[in-house]
This record gives sequence, structure tokens and C-alpha cells, in this order.
Amino acid sequence: MSNAETEQNGINAVVEYEKKHGRPDVQRVYKCGYDLVSKGIGSERHIEVKTTGKDIFSFRWLEQLEYDTMKKDGNWYLYLVTDANGTPRVFEYNRERAERRFSEEMRHYVFVFPKSDFK
Repeated sequence: MSNAETEQNGINAVVEYEKKHGRPDVQRVYKCGYDLVSKGIGSERHIEVKTTGKDIFSFRWLEQLEYDTMKKDGNWYLYLVTDANGTPRVFEYNRERAERRFSEEMRHYVFVFPKSDFK
């Protein structure tokens, strides 16, 4: 299964999880430091979803925008989805619990090469 399919399976598992836990209004969002906005009566969650086809995570990284959003957004949650391509399991971390799992800050640098470089 492709990474995109595994990711979508994880998103689908979290949407179902949210609905089962009384937050039926779940919307996919982009470029804001999380993947889903979930709303229920008197609650709103901004959920970053990390997914694997395996049955455990040993570590998971956040991109800079995700990390910055975690630090400032009290509604930010991290959901880990294991076995996304089989019987998905969802593990929920609020911001404080996720921060306690935080190990180290690493900077990544991206090089962008235009197609014209490869002619």
C-alpha cells in the first residue's frame, strides 16, 4: 500500500474515532499545523494525525509548522494511528501529553531544484 493510502486510512480512522467520541463535525484542513478540525458540543480539537501501517511507533517527527502550532494552540492534539492498513488503533495525546514525549528539536533544510537543472 502506498504512503498516501496509508495516510488516508489513518485520517479515516481518526474521523470515525472522533464521531464515536461525540465530535461528529470533522473537517480536513491544510497548511495550518494540523490535519483535522473536530467539533462537538462545547469542544473543538485541532488534530495532527501521524499514521503507520505497523503496530507501534518508536518515534515520530513534526514539521516546523506543526511544532510551532503545538506550542501555541491549546486545542492542538496529536493522534497516532497504528496498523492503518489493517485494523487501525488510535492513540490520543493532548498538547501537554505530547510535549512530555518531545525529545529534541532538529532543524531540517530543504533544497529546491528546478526542473531546468536537469536538462
